[in-house]
Amino acid sequence: MNELIMPHNAGVKNALENMKEILALYKKVIGNYRPLLDGERYLTDREVAQILKVSRRTLQ
Repeated sequence: MNELIMPHNAGVKNALENMKEILALYKKVIGNYRPLLDGERYLTDREVAQILKVSRRTLQ
């Protein structure tokens, strides 16, 4: 395994091609992304309690 890794190496070429495919898929997913609930973000009772610094029981 004393081989010098160069851009023309088959393993490097394969890895770069895989990264290009992943980038294309990522762009496709991001392009089709539609936020749920009209872009609103709802908090759980745990998150609200943590923000308000009260117990979850207090919220009831």
